[in-house]
Amino acid sequence: MRALALTGAAGLLSLTMLAAPAEATGVLEQWSTGPFTAQVAVMAGDVNGDGKDDLVSYNSYLVGCYVELSTGSGFQAQQNWGAGKFLNTGFNGKANFVGDVDGDGRADAIAVRNPLGGPRGIFVAKSIVDYYGVSRFGPPTQWLDNTIAGDYGNLAADLDGDGHVDVIGLFAGVDLAALSGTTASLPLTAWGPEMRGEKATLAADATGDGKADLILVDTGQVRVAAGTANRWHDGAAQWSAIPFSGTKKTLTADIDGDGDADLIAVNDNDVQVMRSTGTAYTAPETWYTGAFAGTKETLTADVDGDGDADLVAVNDNDVWVLRSQ
Repeated sequence: MRALALTGAAGLLSLTMLAAPAEATGVLEQWSTGPFTAQVAVMAGDVNGDGKDDLVSYNSYLVGCYVELSTGSGFQAQQNWGAGKFLNTGFNGKANFVGDVDGDGRADAIAVRNPLGGPRGIFVAKSIVDYYGVSRFGPPTQWLDNTIAGDYGNLAADLDGDGHVDVIGLFAGVDLAALSGTTASLPLTAWGPEMRGEKATLAADATGDGKADLILVDTGQVRVAAGTANRWHDGAAQWSAIPFSGTKKTLTADIDGDGDADLIAVNDNDVQVMRSTGTAYTAPETWYTGAFAGTKETLTADVDGDGDADLVAVNDNDVWVLRSQ
């Protein structure tokens, strides 16, 4: 809610009014018309620390990472931010992420390597400003020499609320966490029993306490295992008894800027949202009527820096944005 102060003949009056719920603008905006080299994966994060999320691509050996910086109303032409030998040094991995692992306000490039066929563990290329004043990813260094490439995949989120992105490995029997320090990952720790959703398994702060929770999207319900400073609760609580998953993609992000990550279903002909109250999800609502999905990737990111997540569709030769308001 928001408080409004009104001045009149009777003096200063203070009124508390319900703010209108955030919603999509309903207007598709073309943010980039040039090519975006993305052979392996596309992700988003604030790599230059200006408060706006940028696009980052992972590519094959000798190509490197490309970045499209956000201006708040569009993306700049792509720039090569990475040295080309990342694959050979263990950079491209079983899972790739973009996030601020060292808490300096700039998102870094993260790769999780499988122990088979190369060095195992976590490799990080920090976002830096080099000697010449050029922003780029530095040389990848090994942050963890242990097996964190999960049997059922990996997630990345701030588990303990310290402002650093951590890596989660989803294994048979246990979910393991590699918490991030400032120069390396801490030793692996069990973060909860094996828990997976039938449709999607996501990690984000749905409760609004600053620590990432485990979100399990099943065929007929959505469950959440709330996070603490040192683990997820063993039992996931039902947050919605309504089936909710996208035909194109199921995502989670804070679309209304209230501090709680919401659930987003990207479908063939619309985008649906279930808002988080911090303890449950509200009924589904239509966020956008029409198709909105990229041929390369569809993701959430706060590209305009206003505090709520927007929807981004990355195609071969352009990028479109559906902003929240």
